[in-house]
Amino acid sequence: MAYWQFDLTFTNLGALPAGAGAIGIYTILSGPPWPGNLSSGAPLPATGDLDFTLSTLSPSYGDPFELPPETKVWFEVTVLTEAASQGETLDAYLIGPYTVGEVGTETAPEL
Repeated sequence: MAYWQFDLTFTNLGALPAGAGAIGIYTILSGPPWPGNLSSGAPLPATGDLDFTLSTLSPSYGDPFELPPETKVWFEVTVLTEAASQGETLDAYLIGPYTVGEVGTETAPEL
């Protein structure tokens, strides 16, 4: 088992629904209940891309945890009107599943 870091970059932010002001990310992991969860959110930048880094070594909630290589991960992406908790949800997407894989490899999503 190993700690994992997931790097996500969102480009072409101008294609998001009108009124979009923030993106929220939440991971869904297969397997047993994990002692922490990975989530993040940020307002949309005026220009450029929006980057997120999520790590099981420093989860957004709970204790650090390791993942076995067969773990599947999905990313729930929520487009909000604003970053604050009272922001209205404009759209939501589920990306994945991806297989965590062995150290140093990336596995394409299953179709």
